[in-house]
Amino acid sequence: MTKRLAKSIASRGKLRHSAISAAAVNAAREETPGKVRRRLALLAQRDFKNFYAGYVTSLLGTAMSRIALIFAVLDNGRSATQLGYVLAASVLPQVLVMLGGGVLADRIGRRLVMLTTDASRLAVQGMLAAALFLGSPPLWLFLLLSGLLSIGDGFFTPALGGLRAEIAPPDRLPDANALLSVAESATSVIGPALAGVLVALSNPAVVFALDAATYGVSVVALASLTIPAAGLPVQSPWRDFADSWRQFKAQTWLWVTTMQYALFNLFTWAPYLLLGPVLARAYLGGAWPTSLLGFAAGYAALSSAVVLAVPAIRSTTWRNPSPAPTCAATTGSHSENY
Repeated sequence: MTKRLAKSIASRGKLRHSAISAAAVNAAREETPGKVRRRLALLAQRDFKNFYAGYVTSLLGTAMSRIALIFAVLDNGRSATQLGYVLAASVLPQVLVMLGGGVLADRIGRRLVMLTTDASRLAVQGMLAAALFLGSPPLWLFLLLSGLLSIGDGFFTPALGGLRAEIAPPDRLPDANALLSVAESATSVIGPALAGVLVALSNPAVVFALDAATYGVSVVALASLTIPAAGLPVQSPWRDFADSWRQFKAQTWLWVTTMQYALFNLFTWAPYLLLGPVLARAYLGGAWPTSLLGFAAGYAALSSAVVLAVPAIRSTTWRNPSPAPTCAATTGSHSENY
C-alpha cells in the first residue's frame, strides 16, 4: 500500500508549484541576454560556486525527505492523528528558534552556524534511515528526530540570509537571490516526484540516507568557503534579540506577510499535507502510470517555463508583457518548510 501511496502522492507536490513556474516565466520575460550572462557569471566566483553546488544538492535531498517522512510514518501503521503530531514536530521548533538563530549567527558567524546545523541534520537523517532499515521505529523516535531536524532548520535559515552578503558582492546580491530562487523552485518540483519513485521502488529509508548524504555535500561546500571570522559582539544577545524583534514589528509588510503565511499554513496547507496522503492511501489505488504522471507534471512545468522564456530572453524589445496565469491569486502561498 505504501508503494501505491508513494506513486500517487508524487504528483500532488506539483499543485503548489504552478505559481512558481508562472513566476519564473514572468521574471524571464524581463531578462535580457546581458542580464542572464551577468547572473551566470556569479557562478565563476569560487565561494559562491562552491556554496551553490552544496546548497542545491542539499535542497534536493530536503525536498525528497519531506515526502518520504509521510510515507515512513504511514508505512509503520501510524494513524492520521499521529502523522499530524510528526508534521507538527517538524515545523513548530523551527518557528520557536528562528529569531534566536539569527542572533546567534550574527554573533558567532553564519558559516559556523550553518556548518554545525548541516552536520547535525546529517546525523539526524542518518539515524532515521538506520532506524527504518532495522525495523519499525516507535512514534517517539519520529517525533524526536523531526523536532531536532526542525531546530536545525530554524538556525540554518536566518544564517543563510546573511551569508549571501558574505559570498556575493553588494551589487551582485540580486543575481545571487535569483540563482538561489531558481534552485529552490527546481528542487521543489523535482524532489517530491523523485522521492515518490524511490519510495515506490524501495522504501523511505533510502531517501533519508540520500538526504543525509546531501547534507554531507553541503558541509564540504561550506567548509571550503573563505569568509572572515565574525567580529566581537558589541552588546548582549538579549539586546540583539530585542533589536531584531523591534525591527520586525517596525516593518508592517514583513509582519503582515508573516501572519498571512502563518494563517495559510495553519488552515490550508497543514490540513492538505495531513489529509492528502491519508485520503490517497484510502481511495487512490495508484499505479506506475500515476507515479510517472507526477514526474511528467514536474518536468512539463519546468519545460514550459523554459520554452516560454526563450523568446523573451532572446529579444530585448518585449513590450508590456502580459502576466502569465498563476494560481497564487486564488490559493496564496506557503512556507517551503511544510
